[in-house]
Amino acid sequence: MPEIPLNIIEFIEHPGLLNDRSLSSMQRVILKSIYGVPLDESERELYYAGTGRERYDATEQIEATIIAGRRSGKTSKIAALIVIYEAFRDHGLPQGEEAFVLLIAPHLYQAKIAFRCIRRYLHQSRILSKCIVSETQDEI
Repeated sequence: MPEIPLNIIEFIEHPGLLNDRSLSSMQRVILKSIYGVPLDESERELYYAGTGRERYDATEQIEATIIAGRRSGKTSKIAALIVIYEAFRDHGLPQGEEAFVLLIAPHLYQAKIAFRCIRRYLHQSRILSKCIVSETQDEI
């Protein structure tokens, strides 16, 4: 597996990892701004319009609130991709320690939708699919 000092967008678009180049401009801005990835001029304009801020501080956030409409990709293009990225990203855990990435949803049916998105991305990935050790109805 390639080293994961890739930023979130590089990870998502990497041909051997998720190979997803279908993010909308706003989805890219959301993901980049959560992880403190530099924005180009047009992305900064979207960021300013969406946040009401006048300046972009390229620092990774520990929490984000996204208010977006139905079918905007909050689950499939933001939450699912963040879960997968965080599962494979180096968090500096000592040897032998285990970590878990949790996705919490307000309703079970919403959690199932997110889980199916995550499972689909993982199984379609040439590299990440080989990392699946076990899978149950609600855990990978």
